[in-house]
Amino acid sequence: MLADSYELTDRLGSFRSYVDRRTNKQGRKAACELTITRFLRNEAFDSELLEAMSAALGQACRVLGVSIGENPMTELVADHIIEAALRGMRTKTAFYLTAVIKFRDCLQ
Repeated sequence: MLADSYELTDRLGSFRSYVDRRTNKQGRKAACELTITRFLRNEAFDSELLEAMSAALGQACRVLGVSIGENPMTELVADHIIEAALRGMRTKTAFYLTAVIKFRDCLQ
């Protein structure tokens, strides 16, 4: 019982260290995370929606094997997510799934 408690405490400490490395002092995601704002043209979205779109873009790019950075494929995925938001989509999961479904066959 005591060994289990020690193991759990150790695992939680390791997880906390991981989270600390991934966040800055303000608790926001590290700067290495991809944001969709650089792909916006004249569109305006609220901050919560931008956060959901950015998270979906990062997840979709990782799953699709698209390098994050100056990459035409990243821009295509971002444009698809932006268009989905303009059509009324609002959740991170929906943005992510629509992007992966749209581009998964293109990259295999």
